[in-house]
Amino acid sequence: MEHLVEQSVDQDARFLNEKDEAKRHLDMLVEYELVNHDDGQYWVHCLPGEDLSAWRERTRSPEAIYRLVQQANQQRERESQLALPETFEYGNEKFVSVPADENTDKMDLASVVAKQTNRSSTFDGIVVRSPADQIGYIQQLADELCDAEAMGEADLPYYFEKVASNIRGEHKDNLEYHLYLRSVL
Repeated sequence: MEHLVEQSVDQDARFLNEKDEAKRHLDMLVEYELVNHDDGQYWVHCLPGEDLSAWRERTRSPEAIYRLVQQANQQRERESQLALPETFEYGNEKFVSVPADENTDKMDLASVVAKQTNRSSTFDGIVVRSPADQIGYIQQLADELCDAEAMGEADLPYYFEKVASNIRGEHKDNLEYHLYLRSVL
């Protein structure tokens, strides 16, 4: 019982310390006039997307703070650009890479395809990549992706048609199968 009481006291102390630290951060933002505070509530005074003139009107030392916010936004943009999906070219077409294996089903693959293709502005299709020893399963999965009726339930605005396939790798024990599928509306 004594141990439980000690645990509870420790948890309460950690919570209060975290709460105090968050309040210190918010109070610092109030001091810089980025955040307003009244009756125990905080609200944003300057939005990151506003231009420097708006910040000058509302804050102390706006240039320094504005620069920091702009740097953070630029860093976030660079990171999101780095997160673009991997693409492969086949012929003159661009295919978004989608990994798959024997545990992947049509709906899993459709979900990954939707996410990957939303992050890539221009693509002609997908390249399903898998370990080479799973060619048979991937071919069956591709047959489902190429069936317009079957793809209707996958919530994608298109289905696929097979373009080509190949096997890549430098060692016979580490080969990767690539199946290129063109999207069809």
